[in-house]
Amino acid sequence: IMSKQIDAFVQAQREQGLQAASINRRLSAISSFHEFLIGEGTDEVLQNPVVWKRHSVRLGRHLPRDVSDAVIEQLLAVVDHPRDRAMLALMIGAVLRVGEIVGLAHDDLQPSDQTGLARLRVRGKGDKDRVVWLTAETVAHLECWRQVRPESDSPVLFLNRHGRGLSVAGVQ
Repeated sequence: IMSKQIDAFVQAQREQGLQAASINRRLSAISSFHEFLIGEGTDEVLQNPVVWKRHSVRLGRHLPRDVSDAVIEQLLAVVDHPRDRAMLALMIGAVLRVGEIVGLAHDDLQPSDQTGLARLRVRGKGDKDRVVWLTAETVAHLECWRQVRPESDSPVLFLNRHGRGLSVAGVQ
């Protein structure tokens, strides 16, 4: 079998409407079979006709599915502690990473203006700053936490039970 025959095989599989994973699985079986024949060491000089860089079919990437507002409300309703609810609201509503949440300080939150949206200054990956707009609902969760937050000299917004800033592992 030559590489051109493998090209034709892949094309025929695509025309049949097979998914990329199915075609790649079949190519793997053909390749494994040829590796077996080569290992048997017959008198013929054999070469594996499957060239992965040439023949493999790229798998498409699927975007994550959107979660309905009702499901998010159910999730937030289950979380009892105001701190945890505020962190979860930031992760969901403002799409913050855990590392960004543990780095938030009190003065990073700027109150809402006439539009009703508050601004949050976030230090992301690579120490790059960005501004995230928060909805009134997310701000309400943050304000609920700020009202019950224990007094501390720490400037960070989210504290552990010892009054120090949370770590990434602590949030996880």
